[in-house]
Amino acid sequence: SFIIYCLFLIGGVISFKTNINRLIMSNSNYRVLIHGGAGTISKNIDKSNYQVALQQILTNIYHYVQSNESNNIIITPIDIVEYSVKQLEDCPLFNAGVGAVIANNGQHELDASIMDGITETCGSTSFIKRIANPISLARIIME
Repeated sequence: SFIIYCLFLIGGVISFKTNINRLIMSNSNYRVLIHGGAGTISKNIDKSNYQVALQQILTNIYHYVQSNESNNIIITPIDIVEYSVKQLEDCPLFNAGVGAVIANNGQHELDASIMDGITETCGSTSFIKRIANPISLARIIME
């Protein structure tokens, strides 16, 4: 079966392992780790919303990989990383993209970095204000 390990940071570290029996993978052998950002989250907030969102993101990642594989589209680990980070950036619950903490000047100032461990190339961005997915810009810089 397909096992995903997910680290989830909420005022400390909560880790959980999810075994998704309905998502059986035939020839793929990879693991995806994501975390929902760092920072303090009020004790009054229902943390289950974050776990549900992380699970949905992991499911989206799985379907992204499976869809490409079933259509014989070759994707790289970097493609999966970029897609995964974009999922987090697009979710308002996490400290990334639309959910990022607002800076003292009242604006979002987003950072992103990406590295290819095989080629040892990297790209990063800082103080991004008008780009929805800074990880995509970081990838362009890397490439």
